[in-house]
Amino acid sequence: MVHTLALLGLLLGLSPAPQSLKVNAPLAREALDVTAGRFVADAGSGRVAFVQDFSRLFATSLGGTGVPLRLDRGGPVFEGIFELRLTPGGEQVLFLGATLPGHRQGLYRVPLDGSEPPTRLSHDLGPQGHVGRQVTSGRPTFELTPDGTRVVYLAYAYPGAPVELFSVPLDGSVPARRLHRVLAQDFTVTHFTVGSGARVAFHLQSLALGFDGLLSAPVEASVDAVRLDGEVVGARNADFVWNADGSRVVYRRSETGTGWRLYSAPSDGSAAPLRLDDLPAAHGSVQSFEAAALGRVVYSADRDVEGELQLFLVDDRSGAAPVLQAPLGPRDNAGHFRLVAAGTQVLCNRHANRAWTGPRPLRRSWGWTGEQRFSGGWSGVIGKG
Repeated sequence: MVHTLALLGLLLGLSPAPQSLKVNAPLAREALDVTAGRFVADAGSGRVAFVQDFSRLFATSLGGTGVPLRLDRGGPVFEGIFELRLTPGGEQVLFLGATLPGHRQGLYRVPLDGSEPPTRLSHDLGPQGHVGRQVTSGRPTFELTPDGTRVVYLAYAYPGAPVELFSVPLDGSVPARRLHRVLAQDFTVTHFTVGSGARVAFHLQSLALGFDGLLSAPVEASVDAVRLDGEVVGARNADFVWNADGSRVVYRRSETGTGWRLYSAPSDGSAAPLRLDDLPAAHGSVQSFEAAALGRVVYSADRDVEGELQLFLVDDRSGAAPVLQAPLGPRDNAGHFRLVAAGTQVLCNRHANRAWTGPRPLRRSWGWTGEQRFSGGWSGVIGKG
């Protein structure tokens, strides 16, 4: 089956009318089994990088003009290329490249203009080393810092070894550094996220020893990592995000005999975690959350055991009582929500088993304003109210 790479120019502001542009058309004659996938685009530079046949990397114009430029020549021979990321400004593309022998996977960068061959950024992991995880996950293997100067990635030295977290400058000027102490055999970093405040938050786990911790470290590994979640016996941490200015980490934690609770902690570990929800001690659970603008956190929670979700807004620092948004009637459900417009607006589905009457927002010293119903849901603007 032949797959071609097409982008909708209108969505990127590159075309006055909706039209699909085939950007890899010049390659179609090379093989009938071409598979175009794993691509990244930058509207500012008007460039797109994409993989053909699983192991060949190209760059071309978003306008579909010119012959695509082969990027993976002059360096290692890749048998697989994965997880493309563009640097800010779209000048370089980062990718995971698998080489022989042993399908060893490393982290590489290459200029989109093809002026240099691919350069490996990850450190030498030995004959069995691998950039990635021991177990497949939908989470990213590496992330760029917001300023585009460093890359943070996961790697392990051999099958069964601890998965550890490393940081390296994008220009490769100094070797990669581990962002925590050397891990014992039973420990592993499961996932991480890079904040805007030059720090990395990561989840460290040992199933054998019952350890489950949320930690943070400077992205340049200048000092030891610190624990953010406190040492609570029997606690489990789940997803976590940075707040807007990178000063705090917001996360869910489940303790013995409770559902999921919502906390925030300063990114440098200088103070104890602050609980953000006000769910009853014996029941209720936070299902999902997102960090919004203006130091707010939006979360959905079931306050009892009925499975009916309500939506709340809370300050990520003060611990003030959460504000209930769009109060629900019997058997109503807030459904899924998403923040848009740089975290200043929220969109939410609202499901009901009865006639929908519309939200009656609570007014406090701050809250949401400008709520409106559309297509069976509603939206709100986060701000001072």
